[in-house]
Amino acid sequence: MPGESMDRTRFLTELAPVTHGRAQNWGEEISVIDLKDEAPKGRFRHRSATMALSPYETKEQVAELVGHSGDVGKLIFARVPEIGAYALLSQGGDEENFKARDSIIMWHLDSDGKQIGRKMPMAVEGLADKSIEAIANDLANHHELDIDAINRIRLGFVETLKKADVQNRASVLQKSKGHFPSYNPQLISCDGKSVLLIEHGGSTQSGMRPKEELPQVVVRPLADISRVSIRLMGHTDTIIWASWSPVDPRTIATASWDGTHRIWNAETGECRHEIERPEKRQNWAGAFSPDGKYVLLSGTDDVGVYEVDTGKKISELKHDGLAAWVRTLAWSPSADEITLENSASVLLWRPFADRTGDEVNEVVMMKSESRLMTIMNFIRIEWLGRRGQKLAVRLNEGTCFVWDREKNVKWRFERPFGVEMDSFSTSFVYVEETETFLSLDGDWKIREWRLE
Repeated sequence: MPGESMDRTRFLTELAPVTHGRAQNWGEEISVIDLKDEAPKGRFRHRSATMALSPYETKEQVAELVGHSGDVGKLIFARVPEIGAYALLSQGGDEENFKARDSIIMWHLDSDGKQIGRKMPMAVEGLADKSIEAIANDLANHHELDIDAINRIRLGFVETLKKADVQNRASVLQKSKGHFPSYNPQLISCDGKSVLLIEHGGSTQSGMRPKEELPQVVVRPLADISRVSIRLMGHTDTIIWASWSPVDPRTIATASWDGTHRIWNAETGECRHEIERPEKRQNWAGAFSPDGKYVLLSGTDDVGVYEVDTGKKISELKHDGLAAWVRTLAWSPSADEITLENSASVLLWRPFADRTGDEVNEVVMMKSESRLMTIMNFIRIEWLGRRGQKLAVRLNEGTCFVWDREKNVKWRFERPFGVEMDSFSTSFVYVEETETFLSLDGDWKIREWRLE
């Protein structure tokens, strides 16, 4: 692997060789954790949505978290200073709407990842056996039911008991309504005291709703997410993205389909700046600079950098062939460069550079003959490491790319042709100390790769 350090010009102009001489396919990883539920597919399988936790070093399961009655969609970890413990917030469905994923649960975890304050799980299979044994003779002798019919009744007992187990174990958990915003927001305030959620998030394009039922950001204390600290109200259509400032727990920015971005005072609920797009076209995403002085905002056919204090635009992305919707983006840790997806490529933009013609460059581009081209979409971009020396991107078809721009090498962890996925995943984690890259893939496996 080349060890020569690169300057920015070489990084942008020279093709990086692939490590190992080729892409590494799923199945060639160092290790794998299979998360797939082996229960029968269908409604019965999902009625007891569970999550498992394990330490990275041992990969042994240390906790099983049961509480959602429907599918679990998103997770975030947080440290809660008030209770001296970790918190895991999960977004999922509930009994009222199994697929809506509009219910938030907070789990308190100790330093070993074990749940604090839980109810004893029910021995569902054993209880079902006891129940059916008590009535099996009557069902067979007096009602002439055969063994298949009795087994179906037993399965009904199992489903009912699983549902009761979920409800019982969830009764001691902190819960709230709402969902997490999209496109890589910072959901926890920099002081670790609050979380932001979206409520009443449905679009108003088919009809306006009363003010109190319009999309709004709700700030809740991490110590008790059942309480509301403040509501940020004023948007009139779906809020796609919302994020805390990385340095100021009083500042939140939002992007909405109502044609506006807004910068809020999270203490008073006041809208400090309303940034309106031409013709009120849909807005999609944003990202604060690491120092919190600027915020990158993207809307339909418009990407710009704004001062947080004044709300004024100070730089606008100009690039031939810029996609109408730019939704996946990230600031570098140095705060002078931004990466963003642009259809079949990833752009590197220096918003504060002089207009010399090199302030925008393509650093990732799919070849037109690639089999990924017709379905490809970048769904996550992230700078890795404290200095941001590596850049990782993920495609919706499952493949992950990592570039080391100092050593000018790249890794490609690819889903082999013909391997099916159960869902899309945006998740990956970089462990800088061990140069390890962990990806949660669409076949419900966590794969461990080494960046060496």
